[in-house]
Amino acid sequence: MMMALDQFVFSLSTAPYKELQRQRNWKHRTSSRVGVRDASQYTGAGDDTITLNGTVVPAESFGSIASIKQLATMADAGDAYVLVDGAGNVYGAYIIDSLNETQTFHTAEGAPKKIEFTLTLKRVADETLAVTADSDKTKSEAKQLLTQAGAVARVGAQVVDNVKNLSLSSMKSAAITAAVTVAPDAAEAALKGLSTASGISLDRALKAAKTISADTGEAVNTVVAYVLEKTGGA
Repeated sequence: MMMALDQFVFSLSTAPYKELQRQRNWKHRTSSRVGVRDASQYTGAGDDTITLNGTVVPAESFGSIASIKQLATMADAGDAYVLVDGAGNVYGAYIIDSLNETQTFHTAEGAPKKIEFTLTLKRVADETLAVTADSDKTKSEAKQLLTQAGAVARVGAQVVDNVKNLSLSSMKSAAITAAVTVAPDAAEAALKGLSTASGISLDRALKAAKTISADTGEAVNTVVAYVLEKTGGA
């Protein structure tokens, strides 16, 4: 995956971006003084805005119109979402500030063959995640959500990048570690389908299990059953 905004994964099959711009500001309050430079006081972090520019070409299976609609639906909800990149780096809590799209080369039915989009994400206070999920959650719980998101993404990225080189014992170790250190629901999402954190489909996850099976001699159902058992899946 390129990046994930909550459950939405940016990848070549969804909404691939070709450029990421990030602008961060820090606040310094000044007060005038006679005969000398103004006094300045640092008052904290300011705006943190990420802009993603990308192109969707549905006919070439390069992105999808449905993904653009999904982003708009997420924006309509007005919620804050955890932003994580494919390496497991957690950026924080972001809202969708704007989504601009330019459609070209329409079919006779009016469907665009190409869509260029610009998505603007704006960082908000981490505790906003807690308010969105449950008004009784605390600020510390919100930060814990961010930590868990990063752990899930790192597990998913490791499995996807090294799947051909993973032994069954490594797969078991990854499952145990995730189940113990990450929230059970998040661990299950990352390991059961390898889709939330990695952006790959269940079909590709099954192929990965078959690859591990071929390399280790273990039955595919043994690999899958073990992971599900350790993550509480059915």
